[in-house]
Amino acid sequence: MTATSELSAHCATELHRDGVCVVATLFEASLLQTLRNEGSIPHDIGWDLSTSAIWRPRANQNIVLRLSAAALLPGSGFRDLFDNVNGHRNYYSVLGNVTLSY
Repeated sequence: MTATSELSAHCATELHRDGVCVVATLFEASLLQTLRNEGSIPHDIGWDLSTSAIWRPRANQNIVLRLSAAALLPGSGFRDLFDNVNGHRNYYSVLGNVTLSY
């Protein structure tokens, strides 16, 4: 089960920005406990925070540039399921893409 909050802003016809906050929680962990052969798994998976920007220079679909970034702030359930060998507390990702069509 997750709870989601989203903020979206259209600054102009050419620029669109989004922000999303997701809280991930396990309500029933018995299947996961059986599959992982673990006694107990905390229900708190963590917070998933992301933002993105889409730019269409000519306000059409011929050129579309997108940049997005996300961060996972792990909860006790995530840390119980996955080891962290590097000692980093949070997980980050950045993605960019360009679509050109004619």
